[in-house]
This record gives sequence, C-alpha cells and structure tokens, in this order.
Amino acid sequence: AAADELAAVSMEARRQVTAVARRGDAARACELCERLFPGLLGRQPHALFLLQCQAFIELVREGKTLDALSYCQSHFAPI
Repeated sequence: AAADELAAVSMEARRQVTAVARRGDAARACELCERLFPGLLGRQPHALFLLQCQAFIELVREGKTLDALSYCQSHFAPI
C-alpha cells in the first residue's frame, strides 16, 4: 500500500514537471525537477541538456536575442 502511494506521488510529480516543460517554461521545469527529484538532472545530463535547449529556443521564440546569446554563453559554453 505504501509503495503504491509512493508510486502515485512520483507519477503526479512527473506529470507536473512534464506539464511545465510542455508549456515552454524550461527554467521552471528544471527548478521543479530539482525540488521534487533532488540530484536527478545531475545524474541525467541528457535531460538537463534538453531542458536547456528548450529554454534557449523559448528565448529566441520570444525575440530575446541578447538574452538567448547570454544564455548560450553561460549554459552551453562549457560543453
């Protein structure tokens, strides 16, 4: 019973992160992911990279070119 409850809570948390990411709020999705699943993005660098790519795309989509360039320099330059 406790395992089922934990699985349900985990599923709802994953739904929350997914919904936020699908709305295009990658920064909030990262924050939420770290709060709900501490250390997950560190263990799953590909997931972090995809969220960072989405954040960059959203900045470009919003016409925030200088912010997008700054974001790239701070998040992608180390790659």
